[in-house]
Amino acid sequence: PRPTEDPKRAMKMPASPIVYVDVGGVAYKTRAATLAQSPTLADLLDAEPDADAAAGRHLFVDRDGEPFRLVLSFLRTRRVELPASRDECRRLLCEASFYRLAPLVAALEDHLAPKPRKPWWTRAREFFLDHYGKALVALLAKLLFNQLKKGAKALSARSSRRR
Repeated sequence: PRPTEDPKRAMKMPASPIVYVDVGGVAYKTRAATLAQSPTLADLLDAEPDADAAAGRHLFVDRDGEPFRLVLSFLRTRRVELPASRDECRRLLCEASFYRLAPLVAALEDHLAPKPRKPWWTRAREFFLDHYGKALVALLAKLLFNQLKKGAKALSARSSRRR
């Protein structure tokens, strides 16, 4: 209970029953209220009209059990945890669509959307900065500038001889 709440009143509020969920052979344990945030899972829970009977209930969902961990995390926290690889993101997107979780679907689609490609010189600069640091990039830029300066002088000298 929160400090401002009456402890007796907080004790009387019934907790959401615990539900055991087997998703593709992977076992999870959570509260019915957590699952009910997904329209698909809420439909499964509604199949049992008696709330007391839902306590300790076992559900089986014939879906991929591994990405369900991230679906369940989203239902609990409303925060999007992105998998490391794009393939795993696509798998999670498929599951989020099945469970009808529009905010998670939108976040994953945005993450997977193609981003505009940066010019080669920007990518090269970022690569060298990431791998070698600012000092080396500054030195390379100075060397390149000096080479360009020499080339410009040589061009200028050639054009003045032609006149």
